[in-house]
Amino acid sequence: MTDIARISTKGQVVIPQAIRDELDLQDGTPVAVARVADMIVMRRLDVPNLRERFGRLKASLRKASGRDVSETQIMKWVREDRKLQNAKARSGRAR
Repeated sequence: MTDIARISTKGQVVIPQAIRDELDLQDGTPVAVARVADMIVMRRLDVPNLRERFGRLKASLRKASGRDVSETQIMKWVREDRKLQNAKARSGRAR
């Protein structure tokens, strides 16, 4: 589907209603915007509810360990895991 839209003086573009409906784009829905050659590409981002996911993680850890786990400890583990993931990504690019 191709529609024509205009750019406002503020650089805003209205996404046609039919496309917003098809992709369930609501006010405030985050989208990624990228330039690909001479095109502008937008993609809906599904950003998880981090508080909800953090609560589920904490409950799972409590159930698995039989004790309450502090948010500080969880954040420490997350930082350690990110370091490992970043190191793996860097070593993969170095090849």
